[in-house]
Amino acid sequence: MGLKLKSLIHNKKGFEISFSWLFSIIAGMSIFLFFVWFAVQQTDLFGNLTAKVAVEELDIAFTGFKSNLVGSKLDFGKEIELEFKCDSSTLDEERMFINGIAGKKLKGNLVFAPSLMKSNEFKLFTASWNAPFRVTNFIFLNSNKDLLDLSDQFFGEIPDIFNDGSAGVLPKIIPGTLSGDSCSAQKEIYYQIDPDTGEAYGGICLGRTEPYPYYGDAFVYAAVFADEENFGCIHENALRKFGIMRELYIEKVKAIRIISSCSFEADRMESALNKLDITDSDTISDTIKEVKERNDALLREGCEGIY
Repeated sequence: MGLKLKSLIHNKKGFEISFSWLFSIIAGMSIFLFFVWFAVQQTDLFGNLTAKVAVEELDIAFTGFKSNLVGSKLDFGKEIELEFKCDSSTLDEERMFINGIAGKKLKGNLVFAPSLMKSNEFKLFTASWNAPFRVTNFIFLNSNKDLLDLSDQFFGEIPDIFNDGSAGVLPKIIPGTLSGDSCSAQKEIYYQIDPDTGEAYGGICLGRTEPYPYYGDAFVYAAVFADEENFGCIHENALRKFGIMRELYIEKVKAIRIISSCSFEADRMESALNKLDITDSDTISDTIKEVKERNDALLREGCEGIY
């Protein structure tokens, strides 16, 4: 009897020791998992905070850029993933995505950039698009990891903050028109120079067999910064903006026509605006010149110009 009692007491102590050891392991694991959870939450918190700051600062930069050929830098102090996409639910209006999360719409701004960038620092500048009246500003953006070789004089007006001299792959700049009207797989810009304005015009080969028609140096810069994933829809948005501006000026010239002394030149201006088609490389230089001449004629007659 005494031997059995001692054995029972011994087993009970062994059980108590085993339970205490098991409890210590469970408690330790709980504390460890808590700290892991806390670290994950903090990482997500700071990640979300950085994304929010990035959205706000980029939005301020985009809406504040109104001057021509202005350059700026934004440093967020932490690497973020910045992406631009066209949103099919809003007529392909561009939208920012920060770390994969949808940000603000770009409120009509046209941003040309690589479709996906990862960096803590980004550089951007703007150039006015005129055809011949001012249509809008183009905004160009890339990261500090995507500098370009801007040694070609054709890119002389792009700010030096983007210039590396040894990095980046630029499109081929080819004088004249595209032979056969079918693009190769390479990024290429075919150009002629408008003798009256000095602006480039022609076709841009980027991601499709048919070239994108364009008018203006701003579009050349757009092809430098953008890639095929987002260039097409932004190009379409730009043409849509041009169409809206042209219609507004046609309505304005109709109002000018009411003044009898201005009716003759107003009729000629309306005719010139109706012919203005920036997708027609064969006629664009002549029609741009005609619009400018008609505007000057309105001013000489003491009438209001359309721009």
